[in-house]
Order: sequence, then structure tokens, then C-alpha cells
Amino acid sequence: MSHKQHVRLYVTIACILALLVILNMTVIFRFSAESKEESGSRSAGITALLLPILHPEYDTLSEADQRAAMEQTHHLVRKLAHFLEYALLGFLSTALLLYLNHRVFRGRGWLWATWVAPPLFCLVYAISDEIHQIFSGRGPAVKDVLIDFAGAIAGCLLMHAIVGVAKLVIRRRKGTACRTHATP
Repeated sequence: MSHKQHVRLYVTIACILALLVILNMTVIFRFSAESKEESGSRSAGITALLLPILHPEYDTLSEADQRAAMEQTHHLVRKLAHFLEYALLGFLSTALLLYLNHRVFRGRGWLWATWVAPPLFCLVYAISDEIHQIFSGRGPAVKDVLIDFAGAIAGCLLMHAIVGVAKLVIRRRKGTACRTHATP
């Protein structure tokens, strides 16, 4: 593969990662633009699917206990959605910066940015997301920002862990290959 083809491949991969980050941000934005009723209806549908799994005895409960189980599960689903959408944003933004650090900056001094920038970026986006919800008739919640930020940190850490394990495996394989090809 020529140098020009390598560069084209690197740019393509970086663009795909950037587009995935933007797509994830767009999905979050669209969910935040939903009214309280639309958002509640969406999460109620997911809750109805999860209720039999999380509460297998649901059908045998009294009506009051069913209502309590539904409210509890619905709250959990809503908060888990916040956590997961930002975990994905943290994961993807970390992947993009790790890739750029490796390919563009050749790992020279920018590694700290892959640990700091993605969580901060996600935190700023989470704050702006809560402000955005004001305009869709839903109130902002500091608790949701904290849940979003926790999800972002989890996503960032997961990406760093995957890259760390991959590097270890590659080093071990290279070490094994060097030992098997070495002359006695």
C-alpha cells in the first residue's frame, strides 16, 4: 500500500469515527427535543418489555405493588438510558482521539488529551443537553448531568481498557514471534 493510500485510509477511519460521534450527539439531541409525554411514552414501552424480566412475579402482585414496580422500573430505565447514551458518546469520542493521537500525532505528548478531553467534552454536552430540554417542556436536572457524566467516564474507561488489552496482546504476540524466529 502506498503512502497516499495509507493517508486516505487514516483520513477515512478518522472521518467515520467523527461521524459516529456526531450521529450519537444527534440521537441525544433528538431525544432531548421530545416532549415529556413523548419521552415518557418511549421509556414506558421499554419498561413494559423489561418488566417481566426484572419482576418475574409481576402478574401475581397487587395492583398497588404492580404500579410501584412499574414506576421503579420506569425510573431505572430512564436513568439507564441517560447513562448508556453518554457511555457511547464517551466511548466513541475517546476512540476518535486515541486514533488521532496514534495516527496523526504519532503518540507524541497527546495521550493526556485522550484521558481529559472526552469526559470534559461529554460533560459540556450533557450540560447543554439539559439546557436544551428546557425548550421541549422538560426541566433540567443536575442529577441527569451527573448520570450522563458517569456514563461518559465509563465509556472512556472502557475504550482505554480495550486499547490497553489490544496493545498487550500485540506486544505478547510480537515477543512470541521474536522468540520463535530467534536462532539458538
